[in-house]
Amino acid sequence: MNKKISVALIGYGYWGQKLFRVLSSHEDFSFHHCVDSSFKKNKTIKKNGNSIVYSTNTDAVFSDSTIDAVIVATPFATHYPLVKGALLSKKHVLVEKPMVKYEKEAKEIISLALKEKKTLMVDHTFLYDDAILLIKKYIHSPKFGELEAFYATHEQYGPFYKGESVVWDLGVHDVSLARFFFEREPVSVESQHEYSHIDEKSILSQFHLKFSKHQHAFVRVSWVSPEKRRELTLIGTKAIITYNPVKSDMLFWYERKNSVLSQQKIFFDRKETLISVLSHFAKSIRSHTSPLTDGEEGLKTIQILQKLDSLE
Repeated sequence: MNKKISVALIGYGYWGQKLFRVLSSHEDFSFHHCVDSSFKKNKTIKKNGNSIVYSTNTDAVFSDSTIDAVIVATPFATHYPLVKGALLSKKHVLVEKPMVKYEKEAKEIISLALKEKKTLMVDHTFLYDDAILLIKKYIHSPKFGELEAFYATHEQYGPFYKGESVVWDLGVHDVSLARFFFEREPVSVESQHEYSHIDEKSILSQFHLKFSKHQHAFVRVSWVSPEKRRELTLIGTKAIITYNPVKSDMLFWYERKNSVLSQQKIFFDRKETLISVLSHFAKSIRSHTSPLTDGEEGLKTIQILQKLDSLE
């Protein structure tokens, strides 16, 4: 049996709390240290048989040689110094998306991870979703034909992160998904934004990624929708497949026969995606192999986000 990987979590916000819950019982990890600026003082609490130390001190994590890996789940503008500090401390790193804010920072930490021979993985969560992996299999089927178009809608109300745009918060998911399905980089990008009157950051955006003459991704992301919507549609030359993770755990498959569509429901079993993310992280550490969403993957996504956010 593999020895458990000792891990510390930095960040106990919205996503950090989800990671905390899954880490607490994950078979691959020994989780015993959580850091967040909101904790008023250091304390140790017994939970699930583990002694978890809560603190505000990241240096204590970086200097602890018994900790093998660090998971960073803080606002993305703070990722760079934390990821860099962890790598310099000889620790493997899983960082919430987007990896960092600037291309220069991304390239630096990628080089650092290679130098230190440590795993650097970006939590592009949807790429580990059982539904997304199943869709990938279906679009490679001869019955689907060639993938022509990817349509995505990701809308909700808020959370209006100060200094952050909706493109970097919600659009990052669909940029990574489009690249995952088309298996190439876009040759051009276009975008239109509606800006906040407070800090001039986009709160609604529609953008287009062109992958080839006949392959396109169209995305709409919004922080000003009264209803939560998350829809994916992939159109092939022979079939269409759709997925709505908000409403159901099923896919819809439509065969294109001239002007008639025949619908088929595809049911599937799924496990919690964060369990899969952490399992992949552990496997990459143990096997010394590059994760699916490594630093280079994070960098390419950042480069596209920067282009989209700079366009009007």
